[in-house]
Amino acid sequence: MTPRHFLQAAEIAGVGLPLMRTIFEDLAARAEKQTDAVIASLPKDFPDQLVTSVRAAVKSRAGLLANAPGETAVLNASGNA
Repeated sequence: MTPRHFLQAAEIAGVGLPLMRTIFEDLAARAEKQTDAVIASLPKDFPDQLVTSVRAAVKSRAGLLANAPGETAVLNASGNA
């Protein structure tokens, strides 16, 4: 699922794209710090490979949220433009 799907659902539900973009920006801005906090709380013997994989996935998803398509792209994709 991509940010576009959430934006389209929010538009259909009447939530509004500006609010969803604000939420996405907030999530993206906090993702790295929150991930680091969780990782710091893990047991010392927690598998490094898993930590590395999850950290990379969170960073990738945060980037998708931060760069979510604008209103015009969402409306065009949903056929509402």
